[in-house]
Amino acid sequence: MPVDSTDLIALAAELSSGHSEVKQRAAISRAYYASYHRSRGWEDQLPLVGNDFAAYGSHERLIARLRHPHQACDSTVAAFSRRIGAMLEDQRKHRSFADYNVKRRLPGRLAAEQMRLAEELLRLCKVCDPRSGHVSQV
Repeated sequence: MPVDSTDLIALAAELSSGHSEVKQRAAISRAYYASYHRSRGWEDQLPLVGNDFAAYGSHERLIARLRHPHQACDSTVAAFSRRIGAMLEDQRKHRSFADYNVKRRLPGRLAAEQMRLAEELLRLCKVCDPRSGHVSQV
């Protein structure tokens, strides 16, 4: 059965309620992937994609395109794109720390911060229609 960003964020929330470090690390990772997949879907709706400045890897390229939206984008959409890109970049750094620095202690509030960022990013993607530039109040 296929999953989407809402399934991933729900799993991240469930994991983040656990107190073990391994669950906190898994929550950080799942929250990032909820944001990553939702951001990709949001970008797919843009009339034109931004510049990835020869970034490496699909994640880095997505972040670069969102942070540097195409000049033809509506100013509201461009502002949302830059914000989504910056938030995704922060979450990627958190995910990398959680996944690759297993010998270092996880900072105490990192999972909570990751959840906050992911939930905010998902909300931003929901309220801004990249095709029209319309922003709803959700």
